[in-house]
Amino acid sequence: MDFKKIDLKTVTIYGIVSPLDNEIFYIGKSKNPRNRFYNHLKEVNKENTHNPQLKKTIINILNENKNPFLVEIEKCSEDDASNKEAYWIKKYSSNKLTNTVFNKTKKRTYKNKGLAKKSKIVEGIYYDWIDDIELRNQLTIRVKAAKSKREQTQKWLSDILEMSLTKIKEIENGTCKDFNAINNYINFLGENMIIL
Repeated sequence: MDFKKIDLKTVTIYGIVSPLDNEIFYIGKSKNPRNRFYNHLKEVNKENTHNPQLKKTIINILNENKNPFLVEIEKCSEDDASNKEAYWIKKYSSNKLTNTVFNKTKKRTYKNKGLAKKSKIVEGIYYDWIDDIELRNQLTIRVKAAKSKREQTQKWLSDILEMSLTKIKEIENGTCKDFNAINNYINFLGENMIIL
């Protein structure tokens, strides 16, 4: 019997589709998209969620006695996953996407959730790849606050967030260039995300 080896580093770029209009309303990436999809559905029962618009869309579908469904958009390597996800989000951006994404081309247009527009510049500011010093400062403040709340190991967090251990370390030392990963980390550890 011939067996096909499963590549454990393969990532699926997936979409969640509304049966009401057959439109993709969320795009994500995961090594296990089925589990990730069910986690999105479980968010509906949480009072605080990292993406209120996604929750609202799912609730609206369920209120119509329908169920959202999962589609595979593309498979890719773990190294390419963030770029591929960003590509597909951009491609579907004219749709009703509920994704929260970072737009590198806009400066000082971010919505500030819970913090004053101007804040004292913190010592040891992170993310020097971002031109906007205030945005860098806000990210640094939130990552440092989230890190101080972390009770789990980096490995455990890596498994739960479906991120590489290296990426968790990069987030915590301020060198990560994946804005969505940084936001997921911040949100998971109870800090407000930055929405652009």
